[in-house]
Parts: sequence; structure tokens; C-alpha cells
Amino acid sequence: MPLALRRLSLVDQVADALRHELDRAQWSTQLPGEHQLAATLQVSRSTVRQALQLLHREGRVAVKRGSRWRPVRPARVRRTAGGPKVPGTAAGGAKVVAMISSLPSAEQAWSSILIRDELRAQLQRAGLELQTHVLAQRSPRSGGAALRRLLAHTRAAAWVLASCSEAVQRHFERVALPALVLGSAHPGIGLPAFRIDLGAALRHALGTLHRHGHRQIALLLPRSPFAGTREVAASLAEAAPWLRAHGIGVAVREHESATSGVGSAIGSLLASQVRPTAVIVMLPGDALSALGHLHARGVRVPETLSLVCLFDDPYLARLTPALARYACDPAVFVRRLARPLIRLVHSGVRPSSVAVVPEFIRGGTLHLRDAPDPH
Repeated sequence: MPLALRRLSLVDQVADALRHELDRAQWSTQLPGEHQLAATLQVSRSTVRQALQLLHREGRVAVKRGSRWRPVRPARVRRTAGGPKVPGTAAGGAKVVAMISSLPSAEQAWSSILIRDELRAQLQRAGLELQTHVLAQRSPRSGGAALRRLLAHTRAAAWVLASCSEAVQRHFERVALPALVLGSAHPGIGLPAFRIDLGAALRHALGTLHRHGHRQIALLLPRSPFAGTREVAASLAEAAPWLRAHGIGVAVREHESATSGVGSAIGSLLASQVRPTAVIVMLPGDALSALGHLHARGVRVPETLSLVCLFDDPYLARLTPALARYACDPAVFVRRLARPLIRLVHSGVRPSSVAVVPEFIRGGTLHLRDAPDPH
């Protein structure tokens, strides 16, 4: 059953901001007072207190009556004599699964938040606790020093790597911590990965556009240290013989994820000698930016140009016309992830990688240009 849509809690946003500062070891002995935190974060004291209580349940902070909150520095994971590592536990005794993300909740896609919240709920039903940590990663090699600090201060029975750079994934593979990738693994990384099959989505999109008479197609790819972009580019390279055989040209434009970067890519495509009749965009937010820039330039979608997105976010269904896109029910996806993750925590059994093929939702941004050719 699809998850109910809900707004991101302000308490969760504040808790994420505090986790980020704790991971950076910003406060050595005690946190600022609740009034000061509320003023800094521009929220109410009640919101700060609820966020601190959430971190307290996670075992990240503690407080004594009449004192300020202080960070909890878990001891390093120890080894029993002749035995394996003792798994990480929270303050209440529950085993901890730690998730690393490159973005705080306020900057994550809605679908990513839904997946995280559903994973937290399923782990709680299994007696496990999910802790989230923000680790900024702006380049393929970034995250090393901050990651070492995080591992030194965090005990976890298993790790989930969401939107992590190659350096972070490679570090977990090298130190042999129990971990899996939520998303695509970088080339050469042997960690188990649970991902939506973007390559399959791209191949289906190319075939669908071909059947609808499109022969000049553009693909917008964000410049990113994460593996999903590489996966899409590799799938396009594999499709090259088929594209040549069917007379299809694909113009690739890399862009910064900011709205201005998408606008520059759109402007470049529209100024080219051979203008595309369809554009495939990888990320939902970038697809929304592309729609805005096309509208500002007087390009009608889908009458003049078709638009397809390889990912989904719930708000895309509210657009008019609704965007043609590839969707995966977060609840179904997380069930595929949660079972092997729970086994990894309790028995150390390494899961196999899983690729879930998303469902194509036609929407209203896909236009039939002419009769399909005999190919």
C-alpha cells in the first residue's frame, strides 16, 4: 500500500542539524542552552526540546537535572576475547543501524525521506533503531576525515550508505564493517547495493520515445560524486549500437544541480543546430526546473518538446500536465531492503544486491510526433 504523504517534521529537521554538529564534534563537553539553540536555528524552544529528546532516545545526548545537555561519546567498539566485535547498541539497549547521507533532511528529495521513514518504522518493529548522520561529500574523494571522526564516535551493528561518494563506499569495503548501499554502488565496489534500476528506466525511456517518433533526444545528467549518474551514463553507452541502428541521436548535457545549472543546459540544447524533440532528466527537482525554464523560453510541453524523468517524487503527480516518470512504491522497496538488513544485524549474513525495476507512469508530457517507423 502506498505511503501516506506527509510534510517533513520541523523537529526532524532540527534533530538532523544537531546530529550534524555532533558528528563534527562541535561541542566537546556540553551543548548550548535551549534558548540559544532556538535562536540560532530560528525555531521555538519547544521544537528544540523535542529534537533533543529524540537524540536522547538515540543515545546521542544526555542530561542531568539542572544541567545542560551534553554529547554522548560512545566507547570504541571492543572485541570479546577470541570473539567478534560487540554490535552497537543505543542507550535503551536496542541495536543501532546507522544511515549516512550526504544531505540534511531539508535538502533531500521527498521520496528519499519517505524511504528513510519507512525503513525506520520497519526496523523499529524488529527491535532495531535507525540513527541518521549527515556527512557532506562534494567530490568523489571527499568525506574521509569527517567519516573517520564519525566512525570513532558511533557504534552501530550495521551501516546504510545513502548517496555516498566513492571514497566513503570504498572505506567501508576496506575496513569490512557490515554495510550496504542504498542506491547504486560505484564501479569496482563490492558492497551489496539496493537500488532502483536507473539503467532499465533509461533504456525503456529511449524505446518509448523511439516508438513515439522521436529521433533527437537529450539527456540531462547532474554533476555529482554519487554513482547513480555513472550508472545512467554507462547504460547509455551500452545502448549506443541500438541507437545508431535506429537513427537516434542523443545529446548529453551535464549540469550543476542548481536551477541555474539546469537552465544553462536547457539553453544550450535549444541553441544547438539540431534541437531535441524530447528531453530525459534524471532527478525530479531538476525536471521541475527544466519545466520552468522551458516555459520561460516559450517552449510548450508536450506539444513542442516531450519531457521524461527517470525518478519520481510525489509532487510530480500534481503538475499539470503530470510528468512522465519512473516510480517505485517506497513501502515495497523498503521491504526488499529491510529483511536482509535485519538478517545482517542479527546474524552477519551478507545480503545480495537487489535492483528494483521502476514502473513507467506515462503522465502528460510525452507527445506522439509522427507515425512510428518500421524499425
